[in-house]
Amino acid sequence: MDKHINKIGVQSTEVNSESIFFNPEVDGSDTVAVVSAGIVVVGTILTAFASFVNPGVVLISFGTLAPVLWPDPEEDPKKIWSQFMKHGEDLLNQTISTAVKEIALAHLNGFKDVLTYYERAFNDWKRNPSANTARLVSQRFENAHFNFVSNMPQLQLPTYDTLLLSCYTEAANLHLNLLHQGVQFADQWNADQPHSPMLKSSGTYYDELLVYIEKYINYCTKTYHKGLNHLKESEKITWDAYNTYRREMTLIVLDLVATFPFYDIRRFPRGVELELTREVYTSLDPPGLNAGPIPEIDFSYLEDHLTRPPGLFTWLSDIELYTESVAEGDYLSGIRESKYYTGNQFFTMKNIYGNTNRLSKQLITLLPGEFITHLSINRGFQTIAGINKLYSLIQKIVFTTFKNDNEYQKNFNVNNQNEPQETTNYPNDYGGSNSQKFKHNLSHFPLIIHKLEFAEYFHSIFALGWTHNSVNSQNLISESVSTQIPLVKAYEVTNNSVIRGPGFTGGDLIELRDKCSIKCKASSLKKYAISLFYAANNAIAVSIDVGDSGAGVLLQPTFSRKGNNNFTIQDLNYKDFQYHTLLVDIELPESEEIHIHLKREDDYEEGVILLIDKLEFKPIDENYTNEMNLEKAKKAVNVLFINATNALKMDVTDYHIDQVANLVECISDDLYAKEKIKLLHAIKFAKQLSQARNLLSDPNFNNLNAENSWTANTGVTIIEGDPLYKGRAIQLSAARDENFPTYLYQKIDESLLKPYTRYQLRGFVEGSQDLELDLVRYGATDIVMNVPGDLEILSYSAPINPCEEIETRLDTTCGALDRCKQSNYVNSAADVRPDQVNGDPHAFSFHIDTGTTDNNRNLGIWIIFKIATPDGYATFGNLELIELGPLSGEALAQVQRKEQKWGKNTTQKREEAAKLYAAAKQTINQLFADSQGTKLRFDTEFSNILSADKLVYKIRDVYSEVLSVIPGLNYDLFMELENRIQNAIDLYDARNTVTNGEFRNGLANWMASSNTEVRQIQDTSVLVLSSWNAQVAQSLNVKPDHGYVLRVTAKKEGIGNGYVTILDCANHIDTLTFSSCDSGFTTSSNELAAYVTKTLEIFPDTDQIRIEIGETEGTFYVESVDLIRMED
Repeated sequence: MDKHINKIGVQSTEVNSESIFFNPEVDGSDTVAVVSAGIVVVGTILTAFASFVNPGVVLISFGTLAPVLWPDPEEDPKKIWSQFMKHGEDLLNQTISTAVKEIALAHLNGFKDVLTYYERAFNDWKRNPSANTARLVSQRFENAHFNFVSNMPQLQLPTYDTLLLSCYTEAANLHLNLLHQGVQFADQWNADQPHSPMLKSSGTYYDELLVYIEKYINYCTKTYHKGLNHLKESEKITWDAYNTYRREMTLIVLDLVATFPFYDIRRFPRGVELELTREVYTSLDPPGLNAGPIPEIDFSYLEDHLTRPPGLFTWLSDIELYTESVAEGDYLSGIRESKYYTGNQFFTMKNIYGNTNRLSKQLITLLPGEFITHLSINRGFQTIAGINKLYSLIQKIVFTTFKNDNEYQKNFNVNNQNEPQETTNYPNDYGGSNSQKFKHNLSHFPLIIHKLEFAEYFHSIFALGWTHNSVNSQNLISESVSTQIPLVKAYEVTNNSVIRGPGFTGGDLIELRDKCSIKCKASSLKKYAISLFYAANNAIAVSIDVGDSGAGVLLQPTFSRKGNNNFTIQDLNYKDFQYHTLLVDIELPESEEIHIHLKREDDYEEGVILLIDKLEFKPIDENYTNEMNLEKAKKAVNVLFINATNALKMDVTDYHIDQVANLVECISDDLYAKEKIKLLHAIKFAKQLSQARNLLSDPNFNNLNAENSWTANTGVTIIEGDPLYKGRAIQLSAARDENFPTYLYQKIDESLLKPYTRYQLRGFVEGSQDLELDLVRYGATDIVMNVPGDLEILSYSAPINPCEEIETRLDTTCGALDRCKQSNYVNSAADVRPDQVNGDPHAFSFHIDTGTTDNNRNLGIWIIFKIATPDGYATFGNLELIELGPLSGEALAQVQRKEQKWGKNTTQKREEAAKLYAAAKQTINQLFADSQGTKLRFDTEFSNILSADKLVYKIRDVYSEVLSVIPGLNYDLFMELENRIQNAIDLYDARNTVTNGEFRNGLANWMASSNTEVRQIQDTSVLVLSSWNAQVAQSLNVKPDHGYVLRVTAKKEGIGNGYVTILDCANHIDTLTFSSCDSGFTTSSNELAAYVTKTLEIFPDTDQIRIEIGETEGTFYVESVDLIRMED
């Protein structure tokens, strides 16, 4: 025997799942009391949540928790709270001043008083609902609530926050439980006292409940980490001290905080089953290891070897224990433990600790569903110089297991030692032997073999790991309440993606980098909605497969911090996690294993984080549907506004507001009339704000082609009753060809625009092909939208009458469309944040910037939609043009460059147009006999007018390049000249006795033989006679005794002559003859090559004359025939 060993003895140590957390050598009665109280409170709340199926019943009465926190009213009522404070002082080796302690205890006892008074009034109201009892319970509730709001800050003083954290957390739980009841019953109290003013509603208390859930979770979690980090950074900190704080504050604080989110009664109106998957560790075993001169074992070494890194949740299937003999007895030399993932018990993993090569071993096997909840260890001890006792020799370990409400014992025996036995008992079971709901299960049995430096002595060290009994070994899904299954209970995950939780989730998290698989089992055949509780710093696509069903979703970012070296999970707050529904109305078979696969569809990128905490399964029934409709509508309405203000978020589109309005209108009037009215007011206000900021005129298409509205042609149709639109939408049909497009356009007046500002055009396209959108200011921004018409309209429920069997969504012959029965884009869109425009092919958003503004120039913004192809089509609506804000930086510089370039080009175009305008104007002036343009010069021929018109048409940029019906840069100049040309034509027509003498209308008003025609030659209509028997004639009425001038512009080709003969009823005949030799004559010539103009004066004797045109042979071209009466 080593000289340092003075005595060998025996100790019997009992370790059970209630007392595993206390070390009899260092923990006093205060520790036992407070940790026991914390465990009981958590167990009580977990049980209450799981059984809360009747919303008319209180979740947890104050009378249930009071005996735990104020156990004996006959003794000191502050006893347990004083023990909480003493426990905090011991853990952190600090002291709370007497004054602070007394103030805190006074407030804590005050909480008991106000809660007691409230509960008495509540019970009176329950027994006898009346105005008086309702008034009293309302007053006492508000008094209790005010007491918490006012006095909770006294428990979070900066100097003592970590020491008072246990008290704060327990008090916070009492406050949340109180607010939970306020949400439940406030409206009923108000209904029983209808004439009482200024009463808070259930909705008001619900808003406050959400605020305090978030506040308490964040504060408790941050303060816990503050205390833990303080210990870790302390000098000479031992692993036992660090682990004791982590273990006991997890049991008292973090376990309780993990239940806080489920006080949200509107999200969990029928209760919830939740699980705590965190793992806690006992103190070092054997006790007294670090006493006396034995050197302290390295902190990091113990942490690395006695605790597990984050990983999937495991279950023990067997433990094989190995011993080795030394002179003094046997010590535990090795352990091999087998574990399996949830639902995968046929595939086990083995962990080996110490030396397992020895022959002395024994296997402890656990059946499926059997768990170790208790163990007792009989040890031999040695007294070594400077050390009282070192319990390192193992004699016997008794494992108590629990399965199907029965307890069993399995023994591990070592050769008995005939030495005196010394027994040290851990604290007795506080909850009784049947308190299974408060128990823990052994989950980890790590072992370290350690050799004392001053003695030839090996001994084993271990710290047992335990998990909470709330964890279900089958991932069983409840048929009556919501079931929260932590994703760390998966059986497969790739890419090393399990990380430590932030503290308020009850366990570790999955960082989904690739895929994850989990098995679940439904307790009965039922339909469920499956949701995900997650956090992400970017939009990430995820797919889920549940048996034969599946879906793909785009998870939206919930926080903005990037994953880098400075980011830790502790940086996340409660609100950084959100729920997202993956599947709705999915039927799960009874008692069958269901494989659920989650996959990240994008390529994992470092720093783009997706953290998943839990899968949620909510049973679907009528109540669930109504409740979800309400909660979905509330969430959708709240996200429209900026931080509970009356300002609309910039990224909220008009279409999104309409779809949220559909959600609100689908809320049950019978169950939630008040909430519905409140939400309707909010959504109507949002719509008003949307309309007020929309710069478009007539965005609802009420008056097409009216003043201050849209301009459209005949291919545009207004549609109503489309399930995808709450208001009117517009439909553009195919074009005949590119020269005759279907169009819709509007100009935003310059007076509505601000300088150097960005504007955004937004809308929603149901489907389109070749839809062109142009935003025009400094040139056109041409955009083509081909949007698939893939928005299906599916009914959630079976039709209840024939009129609901609408075969096409535009069929409204059976009455108004019931949008509440549709699961179209409307409902899915309202469940996401409204800034998804860029990620949705149906929702478009394009911007246009202004530079300087000039109301006189009135450049404005043109918005043009058109279809220019025979196969094109489009249906769209909810158009809006909104101001985004002033430009800066590169955007400002870019619009300045664009405006400058546009200005130079415009100036150049105007200068060119001015020259052409001057030349055309001069030519036009020569057509008229006076400056007022009331009379043509006598020698003005029609060809002169055409020549002048050609000069006018040399002016460019008369119409928009985008759409030819829209005026362009030089439109005004062009129209001024073109109006004068038209005036000249009108005057010309008025003085010409011959009708259609210029053949602009073909052979109308002429009698012509079949072998004559009118051709377009150099943009001029010309009569062509190419046969000797061709003849064209017209009879005219004239005034006798007046002189007329017959003027003909024509050309003869080939041999023979062409002639124009005029004759009256008195057989007076005059003829103008043309031949191919006329081009050499000195008669006035036309711009058409070789055309000549000849005139003839006549004085008819009768009131009718006849003009005949013919030829002898060859071809005769006649450009115009004029008969002009001579002036007096």
